[in-house]
Amino acid sequence: MRRMLLAVAGMLGLMTSLLAGSPAAADVPEVVFSSDFEDGTTQGWFRRGTAVLAASDAQAHGGSYSLLTTGRTAGWHGPAVDLLGTLVPRAVYEVEAYVRLQEGSPTTQLQMTVQFVPESTGQTRWQQVASEPAVTDQSWTELRGQYSPPESGFELQLYIESPDPTVSYYVDDVTVTMIEPPPDSELPPEETGRVDFATKRQHIDGFGFSEAFGRAAVMNGSEGLTPENQRKVLDLLLNPETGAGFSILRLHIASTPEDSIQPEDPKGPDAEPRYEWDGYDMGQVWLAKHAMDYGLERFYADAWSAPGYMKTNGDEANGGMLCGVPGTDCDEDWRQAYANYLLQYVRFYADEGIRITDLGFTNEPDFTASYSSMRFDDAQIVDFVKAMGQAIDRSGLDLNLVCCDAAGWNRQVDYTRAIEADPQSAAWVDIHSGHSYVSRARSPLPTDDPVWMSEYALPSGTAWVEAWDGNPSAGLVLANDIHDTLTLAEANAYITWFGASVGFTAAPIQLDGPDFNVSSRLWATAAYSRFIRPDAFRVEAQTSGQLMKISAYENSDGSKVINVINNRESGVSLDLALHGVSSSSHVVTYLTDETHSLERMEESVTGSDLTVELPPRSLTTLVLHDCTTSIAGSRTGPLTVDSGVTCLAQGSRIAGPISVRSGGSLVAVDASVDGPVAASDAATVRLVGTTVRGPVRVSDVTERLLISQSEITGPVAVTGVQTGYAPVAISGNTIGGPLSCEDNSPSPVNEGKPNAVVGPTSGQCVGL
Repeated sequence: MRRMLLAVAGMLGLMTSLLAGSPAAADVPEVVFSSDFEDGTTQGWFRRGTAVLAASDAQAHGGSYSLLTTGRTAGWHGPAVDLLGTLVPRAVYEVEAYVRLQEGSPTTQLQMTVQFVPESTGQTRWQQVASEPAVTDQSWTELRGQYSPPESGFELQLYIESPDPTVSYYVDDVTVTMIEPPPDSELPPEETGRVDFATKRQHIDGFGFSEAFGRAAVMNGSEGLTPENQRKVLDLLLNPETGAGFSILRLHIASTPEDSIQPEDPKGPDAEPRYEWDGYDMGQVWLAKHAMDYGLERFYADAWSAPGYMKTNGDEANGGMLCGVPGTDCDEDWRQAYANYLLQYVRFYADEGIRITDLGFTNEPDFTASYSSMRFDDAQIVDFVKAMGQAIDRSGLDLNLVCCDAAGWNRQVDYTRAIEADPQSAAWVDIHSGHSYVSRARSPLPTDDPVWMSEYALPSGTAWVEAWDGNPSAGLVLANDIHDTLTLAEANAYITWFGASVGFTAAPIQLDGPDFNVSSRLWATAAYSRFIRPDAFRVEAQTSGQLMKISAYENSDGSKVINVINNRESGVSLDLALHGVSSSSHVVTYLTDETHSLERMEESVTGSDLTVELPPRSLTTLVLHDCTTSIAGSRTGPLTVDSGVTCLAQGSRIAGPISVRSGGSLVAVDASVDGPVAASDAATVRLVGTTVRGPVRVSDVTERLLISQSEITGPVAVTGVQTGYAPVAISGNTIGGPLSCEDNSPSPVNEGKPNAVVGPTSGQCVGL
């Protein structure tokens, strides 16, 4: 769904009040507002524009009366209610209303919207809360959505509107329910939690983004982004060690004549195809090749529409249907030709050395847009799934068929249910996918197949937002959405809309001519996408903490990840009980909040119990690696590590030299070593807050090297370390001798924490 829609539609509706403080935690759920019109009045609802409002007994969802709206002459005209003073900042609400068209009205879309003026800017904003695309005059339709007020405001109106400027409709049984109270400083200072890594939930396919509609070309410099900044943006999105490490790239199969691989009708569906290929595909080929360099292996190609000549409306935009599916009355059947067209796109990418793994034939089939769009109802989806599945089977291509990218998750439920009800259709669909615009991904789809939340972005508004908190486009809001999508909808993948875009974008990166800007949304996503890798499993995790959310994952390499969101205004100490872990683990803690961008904060060696301090309004990420051997207390004599991971726990002391050999790993946290440390061909070496009385010599490390906040009495030499995308970090140390670095890749960095070196620095370590 393109930005023109996202400016209006998006995640949570903005509602707030002039109450600046946070009241004591309320009992939830709590109904804070309701209208049933049973007293025969409009109950305080007022008109917007030319709308005429009246209590009516002609139709009622419950009881005898509803609110009838007539006389509209514009889409935004309709009934509104003032909720200023009713809602409090940062509480989470569910809003519900039932709607029905007046008799004789054709089916159309109705939606709930908020007009809001925040105190912070004084600028009016409009935000959609819920929408239903097919409201009729035959039955009542529920509008339901959630929202969380980010701040106090000067004005707030909830209203019900329709893009059809003249349609008349009934509204009944409106309720606003607080389902999560606002943050409260009086909440307990300590909470408990439990993570069971032995109890697996869904597997994780990955996290992704798209650069559709030419955004990949912009990233490639079409609007002036410098080559140096192109590389930086690629690193931020794709680097699995320092950036977001996205693992799925969603490709746009264009249908416009200027970008389609078959821009003109070849003279019918049975004619010889006339495909064209420029090897660039609006920059997407360039981006895909770079993504492969970073290790990305999952490419999801998706079509927003068939070319116009294949459709009932003769236009690749403005809806219309594919000729040949049930319910169409075309002279020609284009189903097979369209399937062949999509498979040719896959072959073109294969010719470029890029293997598309997942293929979709529709995007938001429940939504008609002024840009590329094509409609399918349930029966048409089931019909074309069979045609597409059979075409893939005959092609010999190794592809997953994805369906259906509905604009709202609830609508995708209907498509999935229809597919699953037809055995032939169900056999062809490998992945069920939906978007979170019209309705959010908050419950599992009715299938045992993998489920992808394949597109969502926070509301873009009228300004570029970098903030972590206090804005509907803030990073903390996105972190909560990712958590809810993974835990409530049990999604196997989370794909954001754009990774980088222009203007007032909700993408994590804003491309701005030769330059770029980064939002905290990038780090909210990276806390999940960087550490939770493809083929991981989500595991059972719980916390007693009010306004806290926890989720946990185990990767295929055995590493474990715990993400904890603290939505409170106050800090909290969380005591975690860990099950299904080894007797000791090395834990690295990262923090994302208003002043930290997924920053590594501390390291420790721990057992099955772990206490974590969570700052207010923050996302804390814990990454755990099992220790093969853990040493606590004192040990006399030399220590040789030639396999596994040896962890020196806090306060431990080794009275002798340490040697780390091929394949072994050493982790020392707040420890002490009386003797030299030497590592050659080791996998990982981490010296954190450790005292070494002697020299440190490291060569040919293959996975990770970190020497940080340590005191080393002798020289330090780092040579031939090759750790791929993992940064070689030598930071904040006191070194009582020379510091030399040669032939390391990446070049060593000090992470913004200079070293105090008694002696010369040389080679790559000059300036550290």
